[in-house]
Amino acid sequence: MLSKRFNNCIEQLKNHKKINLLEHQSFQILSDFVEEMEVENIESEGYVFTSENKLLLAYGLCYFNWEGIDNSLSGGVRFNGFSDALTFYSDFWKGAFSLAPDAVVPDHLKKFEQLGWFERQYRDDKRIGCFVKQPGVFPPQIAFYNRGWFQITDWTFEEYLEKMLRMYAVKGWQFFFIDFDKAMPYWQEALDDMKNAAELMPEIFEDEDWAWLQLHYEEVCKKMG
Repeated sequence: MLSKRFNNCIEQLKNHKKINLLEHQSFQILSDFVEEMEVENIESEGYVFTSENKLLLAYGLCYFNWEGIDNSLSGGVRFNGFSDALTFYSDFWKGAFSLAPDAVVPDHLKKFEQLGWFERQYRDDKRIGCFVKQPGVFPPQIAFYNRGWFQITDWTFEEYLEKMLRMYAVKGWQFFFIDFDKAMPYWQEALDDMKNAAELMPEIFEDEDWAWLQLHYEEVCKKMG
């Protein structure tokens, strides 16, 4: 179960000799609370949370924030409320285009108004997991946003979290799973984060097989020339 995987990730970080877990809120207390909710269906703005998926509502208050003991690597995640991400207007992207919060959105940027953020890297507000909002459509598509650019994926919310937890939400983890190309701004910075993760994850989490990280990083470098 994904909630257990989330909790286990926090426990691994908490007990790791090469990690400082700075802040965290585990899933367990929150999931127990949501499990006890007697409402069979929770509806908000046309989105229906059934007994099968209402646990997703508990993610809004979960987070963790870690760094390597030598400060060479860091990671973490914080969430928006699941229903808030679907129903409230998100303007996080406007800063990338120097738009004031109340500015009229030009036609060529209106596609960004579809995005509702549900996840940010703890120390980095530039890389953001988003829902592509279509009223009444549930579950929504998932997009990865990076500084005025986004890519729609074929991942479910659960798959997004599985990938994130597999990488302990290390800074830049998303770049190992997206279609990497030069249309994305600041791609050199993304390569730097990939290089850092590929080199240091095997040193910190030495009991796991990370060979694929280095291989994938090298493949992306070749692709980018």
